[in-house]
Amino acid sequence: MLITTALLERALPSSVNPDLLYVLAVLLALWSGDRRMVWGCAAMATLLTLTGWLLMTAPTSPLYEAINRFLALLGIWVTTLLGLRLEEHHSHLQRFRQMVEQSPVSIMLTDQQGNIRYVNPQFTRTTGYRAEEVLGQNPRILRSGDTPPETYRELWQTVMAGEKWQGRLC
Repeated sequence: MLITTALLERALPSSVNPDLLYVLAVLLALWSGDRRMVWGCAAMATLLTLTGWLLMTAPTSPLYEAINRFLALLGIWVTTLLGLRLEEHHSHLQRFRQMVEQSPVSIMLTDQQGNIRYVNPQFTRTTGYRAEEVLGQNPRILRSGDTPPETYRELWQTVMAGEKWQGRLC
């Protein structure tokens, strides 16, 4: 892939920075999901960027060219490091989602207005409601009349204070 970009570099108009192709190569490597390929691609892109700079014949503005190559290297490595970090966060998020989905406890998330935005499968098994029936609804629809009003007051005071409430609702 990088050899192709090196060949394309020669075919580009002089107004286009060829090092942008190396950033694109790193992005494509990130898309592959292979971490070793990403590191290798970033290293090769760095080598090609530096080689292209060293082999350049009499640049019109050496300072401009040095700044350009520095920015290209910065782009290559920022793309690499942020991309790998984002991939890592995505992996953690997937594991967290799986944990919530497989939890033996009913989980319900609401927005700040109290409207239900998410329920896990255990919630649907416990309540008998399908997710589509409760999304956008207020949790009030779950009131059975068997839970004392004091429990609800305590629940809302605790949640509104930003604390964790634990209890049992009938």
